[in-house]
Amino acid sequence: MTPLGTIALIAALAAGQIETPSEHLKVLQPLIGQWVYMGPVQSDSQGIGPKGTEIIAVMTYTWAINKNALQIHWAGKSVDKKPVQFVELIGWDGKQKKLASQGFGSAGGVEHNVWTCEDGVVVCDTKGLNSLA
Repeated sequence: MTPLGTIALIAALAAGQIETPSEHLKVLQPLIGQWVYMGPVQSDSQGIGPKGTEIIAVMTYTWAINKNALQIHWAGKSVDKKPVQFVELIGWDGKQKKLASQGFGSAGGVEHNVWTCEDGVVVCDTKGLNSLA
């Protein structure tokens, strides 16, 4: 970065014109911790089975990258199936002005999501190929 660029960045930070990704992730703070889901998968899921397959899954949400991302580790299994794992990072997409995530599963699944929060309700809209949830 040039000296002029550095000065412009410092001035913008001082004026509060640059938002940090962590500001946008604050709405996800209530998800931090460990959660258990028992019930049917909501869509056909690679490595688990077709929509409606009963599963048990443990989801762990932790902060990553100095609270500029949220990491999800998902571990589960269905009846008579081997364990399946999934890891996802949620972050701020500054270009699209949305929370977005990318995840990868042990069965080869890839998932891209867009996250929204309205009136305290967090919604994850899956856009992925071979999605696992």
